[in-house]
Amino acid sequence: MNEIYVGDNLTILQTLPAESFDLIYIDPPFNTGKTQARTQLKTVQDDGGDRTGFGGR
Repeated sequence: MNEIYVGDNLTILQTLPAESFDLIYIDPPFNTGKTQARTQLKTVQDDGGDRTGFGGR
């Protein structure tokens, strides 16, 4: 099928046949009129850790 639909997700999802797709990407509504919080996290490197983050750090 390989189609892209642009519109209100509730309206469009109701038109799709059940079990007829492998992936649906739904972008959340960002312009809701509500104040959005922006949180910044400070991370600390753990020399004994076993994970590699972005940029190899």
